[in-house]
Amino acid sequence: MHYADAEPSTLLLLIDDVQRLGLRHRFEEDIGRALDRYISQGGYIFESFMDRSQGKFFDNLGNDIKGLLSLYEASQLAFEGEEILEEAMEFAIEHLRGFKSVNIGKNLQDQVVHSLDLPLHRRMQWQDACWHIESYRTRKDMNYGLLELAVLNFNTVQSILQEDLQHMSRWWNNNIGLGNKLVFARDRLMECFFWTVGMAFDPQFSSCRRGLTRVTSLITTIDDVYDVYGTLDELELFTDAVESGLICARPSSKRQSGVTTRSPQRSMNTSIMAGSQSREFSS
Repeated sequence: MHYADAEPSTLLLLIDDVQRLGLRHRFEEDIGRALDRYISQGGYIFESFMDRSQGKFFDNLGNDIKGLLSLYEASQLAFEGEEILEEAMEFAIEHLRGFKSVNIGKNLQDQVVHSLDLPLHRRMQWQDACWHIESYRTRKDMNYGLLELAVLNFNTVQSILQEDLQHMSRWWNNNIGLGNKLVFARDRLMECFFWTVGMAFDPQFSSCRRGLTRVTSLITTIDDVYDVYGTLDELELFTDAVESGLICARPSSKRQSGVTTRSPQRSMNTSIMAGSQSREFSS
């Protein structure tokens, strides 16, 4: 990213597009340097938008839709007690709601509705990147090179996540076999994996996603053992066994408690991917 001679507004708009299109992890250092430079020059800017004599934001700001969207998203990151950002949120919401039914152009109107429905930082990154790629494609000021990179990056990340899911599906259904043997328990592998994608969204964190998926899947299963399946006497024995350390993982053992574990299948479970609603973009 070349930002040395860029206007601050142009630079911030570019950074916003890069992050919304899911490209933040590819330009993380550049974005950090650019924002550090901008903050050192501009400082805390929200007070400059306020008429302190009347204790409110300038009325003419209500006509700048893109500015209101940025103000609204920024206000979502306020800490408790930051009154200026709290006022900014109320001001932005009030004016943006008025634009939902006004003809301001489909692309911009969709952005207003999308943002008011759920702010950016509360959304799952890759779902939101998917939406923004389609939205960015219809913008008049669209940068084709940036769009092409975003599409390629999304498809690459999707492939990595699908590989992670396939790995976890084999572990759940074949390696430990709980997906097939504990019919009373909720089979929530996909839900647990999806949650980890929201937590560890950068593509290089496959090990983190897989580890968290294992933990949350086992916790869900144990929860069902206690809530649905086990009798009081059985649960007391199970709890005592866990607390006294009698239950331990034996990955090298082929037989545990009379249950035989099967070796992993070599072929991919294609039905898992068919149900994951994968989406591939074309540039």
